[in-house]
Amino acid sequence: MTLLIRPPVGREVSAHIKPSTIARSLARYPVHQSSIFALSGRNRRLAELAVTFPGLLFALATRNGDSALAIELAIAGTPLRRVAIAAGVPLWLRKLPPEAFVAPVDGLPDGGRFRLRIANHLPRSPKSAASWLFAVRMAAEWADDDLAVWIAREISRECRVVTAERLQLLSLYSWFSRRPHTIGYRFIRKPWDTGMGYHQALEEAEAWRMTAVLSLELAGRDLDPWLTPDIVMGFAFVPLLTADALAEEARIMRNCVQNFGYRLASNRQRLWSIRCGGERVATLSIACRPIPEILQLKGPANAEVAKKIWVAALRWINQHDLMAIEQESRSARLNRQAWITLWRPYWLDKQRIPSWLPLAPCHTVLARLSYARE
Repeated sequence: MTLLIRPPVGREVSAHIKPSTIARSLARYPVHQSSIFALSGRNRRLAELAVTFPGLLFALATRNGDSALAIELAIAGTPLRRVAIAAGVPLWLRKLPPEAFVAPVDGLPDGGRFRLRIANHLPRSPKSAASWLFAVRMAAEWADDDLAVWIAREISRECRVVTAERLQLLSLYSWFSRRPHTIGYRFIRKPWDTGMGYHQALEEAEAWRMTAVLSLELAGRDLDPWLTPDIVMGFAFVPLLTADALAEEARIMRNCVQNFGYRLASNRQRLWSIRCGGERVATLSIACRPIPEILQLKGPANAEVAKKIWVAALRWINQHDLMAIEQESRSARLNRQAWITLWRPYWLDKQRIPSWLPLAPCHTVLARLSYARE
C-alpha cells in the first residue's frame, strides 16, 4: 500500500523525520494496517506518531472515532503527553515498537510509580514485544500491577510465557498469596513474592493448583476406606481419605498422590500410608477388581520397597473377608458450594466471573491451568 502523507495546511511540516522512515514504521504494524494507514494519511503529524509514539497511533486508528479530540490535538502539534492523556493511552507505551500492538491498549495499568518500574523491563526485541505486552496486560488484569511488573521482568530475562493458561495460573497463585484470610491461601506451600524467579513461581503455582483441585474433589465426601486399619508385622496401615492427609503424604513421601483425588472420589481406588515406628515407609494404592488388590506399592520418592513390606501388605489385605467387599463407581462431580466458596473472593475483587474460571465447577477448567500440559 502506498502512503500518501499530506502536509497540514498553514502549518510547518516537521522535517526531522524522513517520509521513508515513517513509511517503514507504518509497515511494521502487524494488524489493522488499513485503519492505521487511513488515519496517518490525513496529516503529517499523525503519520509521525508511527515513529514517535506507535502505541498512540494504534489507539487513535482503532477506536472507531472515539478519539476525535486526541486526533485534533495531535494535528495541532500539541505535546505528545497531552495527546496521550486525552486519548487515555499510558505514557510508558511510547517506547514500544509497532510490532507490540496487536490488541487494544485500553485498560492497561498506568501511573507514575508503575511507569518507573515497567521502564526497567521493556522487551529487548521487536519480535517479543507483542507477547510481552500481552503478558503484562493479562497479569495486571487478572492479578495486579506487581505481577505485571514481575512478569515483564521475567520475560525480559528470556523466560517463555506464551499462553493465557500459564498467566491465569500465576495470577491466581499470586492473588491468593497476598490474602491469608481466604481458603485459597491455605493451599499455598510458599507464597508468591517478587523475588521469585519464573520457574520457581510456576512450580509453586502448580503445587498450589494440585492442592486446590484435591480439596475440591474430596469436599463434602465421606469416603469408606474399604479395609480396616491395623498393624501387621510391625507395619501400621493408615487410610488416606482427606485432602489434608493426601497432601501431607505427598509432601513427606515426595510422590504424586495429590493427583489421586478423582480416583478416590469416583470410588476407583484407595490410598494407604504404611508406617513403621511412626515413620512413613511406603504408600499403598488399592483397587477393587473385583476384590481388593495392590495397584502400586512404593517407598519415598517412588522407590522400590523391601520384600517384607510387600508380605505385610498382602497379609493385611488377606486377613479381611474379601468376598464381603463390593464397591461401585460413583460420580466424581466437584462440590459446587466448595467451588463457589473458594473462588468468590477473587470474583468479588475483580468484579466479574472470568470465562476461564466460571461459576459452574468443572474439572476441565482446572486441568487447563496445569503448566504440565504444555
